[in-house]
Amino acid sequence: MICDLIQTLIEYGIAKELITREDEIYIRNRFMQVLKVDAWNDAKPLNGLTIDELLGKLEDCAAENGIIEDSGAYRDIFGTELMGIITPAPHEVNARFRREYEKSPEAATEWYYRFSADTNYYRAGHIPRYPLEVRLRVRFP
Repeated sequence: MICDLIQTLIEYGIAKELITREDEIYIRNRFMQVLKVDAWNDAKPLNGLTIDELLGKLEDCAAENGIIEDSGAYRDIFGTELMGIITPAPHEVNARFRREYEKSPEAATEWYYRFSADTNYYRAGHIPRYPLEVRLRVRFP
């Protein structure tokens, strides 16, 4: 099961163009190290999981195997660590942003928004789906 989850995250990274197929073995080994998986079994990617659900299952495995404490904070940190493995280096992100910006500032902004969602940077699944009212209280001296 853990190998299936790892393979699913690898396939997610490839589909979102965060990593390439050439990176697969290297990335798999990094995940195996972090998740303390000793041997790789034939794995088939699981279908129908959102990135939040997939990370949640990997966080469950980590908590069950004593890799992390089973708390919200440790789960968030661990999920971020996993996503960091498939997130491109800053120079790659900057280069891509510049290429998109040459097309237009809007294209660059749209690309970066999608990239942030794909890397789970702002955890879209945790954002409420209803209108949010924000009130500011300004105090003047």
